[in-house]
Amino acid sequence: MKLLCLLSNDINSPVAVHLMLKKGHEVRCIHFKVSKSRMVKDLAKTLGRKLSIKRYASTLRKATNSKQAILVLAAKYANKIGADALLTGDTNCVVANVGFPIVRPLIGLNKSEIVELAKKAGIYKGDA
Repeated sequence: MKLLCLLSNDINSPVAVHLMLKKGHEVRCIHFKVSKSRMVKDLAKTLGRKLSIKRYASTLRKATNSKQAILVLAAKYANKIGADALLTGDTNCVVANVGFPIVRPLIGLNKSEIVELAKKAGIYKGDA
């Protein structure tokens, strides 16, 4: 399956990428730049993933629900690149109707479990 991951500067999305790569899925990453993105670039490099950075700060600041807006923008890009689904590091089931499948492999995990997975995968770089 080809997935487009919404990569953030938190440890959750890199762990989600790692888990899906281990399962043999193709994963590309996208980041919506609203501030500095050096950490996200470093995470993508550590994961060996291509990263697309989209600058939609003004659109996201105007949105009443920025998470929904990000998912809608990501779904449009995922469709453009032929991805089968979006991949997120969400740990709870946030209901989002974006008309595109969303894979959330970290549902039900707590932060300490995610950090432990990141350490085992060699992608933990400090405080998450």
